[in-house]
Amino acid sequence: MSKQHFQRFDQNFEEATHGRQFIDSPGHIDMTSMNILYSSVDTVRQLYKLRLKEALIEDMQQALEGIPGGKVVYTFAGYQWMLRRGGASGYQFSLQNAELGLVLLLKSRYAKLEASGTHLKIEVSPKMIFDNTAEDLQIVLNSYADMVSVDSLYSPAGVAIHLACDYQGWEPPKHFVEKITCRSRRVSDRSGISELKLDTDICTVYGHGQSYLFGAASTLQFALYNKSKEAHYSDKLDYFKDRWNSKTSDFLKPLYNPEETVWRAEVRFSHSVIHQFALANQTTINTYEDVIKHLGAYGPMV
Repeated sequence: MSKQHFQRFDQNFEEATHGRQFIDSPGHIDMTSMNILYSSVDTVRQLYKLRLKEALIEDMQQALEGIPGGKVVYTFAGYQWMLRRGGASGYQFSLQNAELGLVLLLKSRYAKLEASGTHLKIEVSPKMIFDNTAEDLQIVLNSYADMVSVDSLYSPAGVAIHLACDYQGWEPPKHFVEKITCRSRRVSDRSGISELKLDTDICTVYGHGQSYLFGAASTLQFALYNKSKEAHYSDKLDYFKDRWNSKTSDFLKPLYNPEETVWRAEVRFSHSVIHQFALANQTTINTYEDVIKHLGAYGPMV
């Protein structure tokens, strides 16, 4: 028997597509106290296939030689960047500029320098995504691909995105994971962190129910976590408070309650998932600008 969705009703208990009352045979759920504070594309990871300028890579290599800690301030494209080794990213070098909100990952470890390959991945911060249209942001990203490629010959090779929604008024109850309906046929439990294997996917629970992660990084992932705590630890709380306070009620009162926890629901589309979606729909989605066209009534923030 297929899973049936709850019927939605408005405050007068009339059927409504945007109602906050959910009724079905298991019972009644009232979501009228839930407030959505922020929704947006929160992460963009743009891939490019190209041949890198060998002189640039050699210069980065020399800049890092003999440097304690393996990082140094490096001038590129008229800006100051933090240059370091790429670590476990799959790339040899990382250039980060927190003010711009960009990380450039250069020189894939899976392709030779002199050969064309996905030698550039650009990661974009939430602020830069929020402050730019998809068209303008794509122009910026393409410009960096142009600067690092031989003869300005490059091609977008795929994109990954995260869709985020911050809210207050509901938090995961106890036994949240056990009650989720999914296609899994196999569940196991481990001590330490609680890990549930869902066929090839994984559900991991961190921090005594403060963070949940469903799915593997190479597939479609769903995350649910305490955004108030995460924003505090990542030193981004002031930024997100500005975003949360911008949502107001009909009486122009901010919906955000600073005394209450903000939770985030996040859907993470990997490069491979977006590629599969494009194939299924007989289209091409290689850039952030491409993927935005398939997000329906997407806006920078709802």
